[in-house]
Amino acid sequence: MKYSAVVMFLGSLHLAGCAVDAEPPVDTGIEAVGPVAEAEEASEIGQAESALGTGERLYYHETFKVRGWVVEETHYEVLPRSGSRKCSPGYQRSDIDVIHRGNGDCSFDKWLSPGDPTDCGASIRVKRSAGGDNIWNGECEVSIFEKPILTRNNSCVSHCGGAALECQCDPLCLYYDDCCSDFTLACMSGSGRP
Repeated sequence: MKYSAVVMFLGSLHLAGCAVDAEPPVDTGIEAVGPVAEAEEASEIGQAESALGTGERLYYHETFKVRGWVVEETHYEVLPRSGSRKCSPGYQRSDIDVIHRGNGDCSFDKWLSPGDPTDCGASIRVKRSAGGDNIWNGECEVSIFEKPILTRNNSCVSHCGGAALECQCDPLCLYYDDCCSDFTLACMSGSGRP
């Protein structure tokens, strides 16, 4: 197998005292507020996520205050707040994480366009606690994720051990970082055909 030959070759370099440079890990800590629009940041996140074989990456992140109110009240926030809600070109929505801290509550309500997977817009249910403004505050953190739209050209289904037109489906792709986004799911779980 090609994979074991590469592992043996790298191991022999290590034993011979040769250094094999490795890229430093990419920090995918979420600090930005608003759409992840800068190409470099999106690319780094995409590279780190595809190394896991999922192809899923961050599309949008926002943290906002859930302020106390005179009476308990529920309202809905639409995210992203401005700009296009369309996922990045070639991507579709995959998941949403909503984390609440402190008083009040927030949770995922619905996708804004359930029939259009390329619309990453979401409605978030926000419940404010009674107790007066700025007294009983909480915080809501929302992360919307997107994944590549798979086609025959970029999927490992029926290509395991070989290549699709746009990416690779053999274990060496992990070394060369050119795996299809569904490599792990299609080939490493035993569901794809060699």
